[in-house]
Amino acid sequence: MSFADLLQRTEITKTKLSQHLAVLRRARIVTPLRHGGRVFYRLTYPEIETACEAVTKVLTKHLAQTRNETSVLLRRVSGARKG
Repeated sequence: MSFADLLQRTEITKTKLSQHLAVLRRARIVTPLRHGGRVFYRLTYPEIETACEAVTKVLTKHLAQTRNETSVLLRRVSGARKG
């Protein structure tokens, strides 16, 4: 994915994206590829994407459960105040 594509998808500043990519390059998580005047980045290990998707799925499930529990607690608190 090109720097411009990453910039558009992440919606962060050029400076922040450049800093993040520098950290990822140093850690060898991404590999830069120059093509013409553009720089493209790819994951050094494609399995990283699978791991990120798995973590996202678990966190999404956890947040949904937490949201439901919070709603139940708020209804109980509201009901206790009215009663």
